[in-house]
Amino acid sequence: MKTFRIFMLAIIAGFIITACSVQQTVNFDKNMKGNMSFQVDMKDMLRELKNLQPDSTKTDIELLKETKVSESIMQLKDEFEKTDGISNFKALENYEDGILGFSFDFESIENINKGLEEGSKEKKAENVNLFTLGKNKLSIDFGDDKAEKDANDPMAGFDIGEYILTLNFPFPIKSVSNDLYTLSKDKKQVQLNIELTEMMKDFSKLKTDITW
Repeated sequence: MKTFRIFMLAIIAGFIITACSVQQTVNFDKNMKGNMSFQVDMKDMLRELKNLQPDSTKTDIELLKETKVSESIMQLKDEFEKTDGISNFKALENYEDGILGFSFDFESIENINKGLEEGSKEKKAENVNLFTLGKNKLSIDFGDDKAEKDANDPMAGFDIGEYILTLNFPFPIKSVSNDLYTLSKDKKQVQLNIELTEMMKDFSKLKTDITW
């Protein structure tokens, strides 16, 4: 999954000195249509940028727009916005509070894959199938990319933030094949909560099958 990995690399590159929270939430209805929201909390980054540039006259908007993180979020937003099967698109651009993202309704889970695929085509990468819907089963696959090991990595040992994927279903889930994912008490919510650096080490370990 090249598009998603490139996006996460941009997030990490922008947060060397502070942490962030990347939240992706998908709400399904009984027909597996639904809504997806994607949000990055950049409050800590905004605070650090101000501390590093105490004499700067730049606004919060100007400071954040100069970062790779803001640029990547807007690029991902544009790719989803032009995808068929997506409607009720809403952009979240609260620069004052350091929160950027977007949300939309989708007719099919494949619409999310198509949104990511648009970016993959531009980068001449492989097709994207983050979600695959089967009979009473949803498979999640972030691809098999692995971050190259670097003994001199300046970010080694630093907590640069987390990625939280939350999936809400209208019916109880029977099983989740990967222990990295947790199931709520009412069995209607599946969640992945993982550090960004840990996620980047090996995307293949995030694969799972959710059955109902």
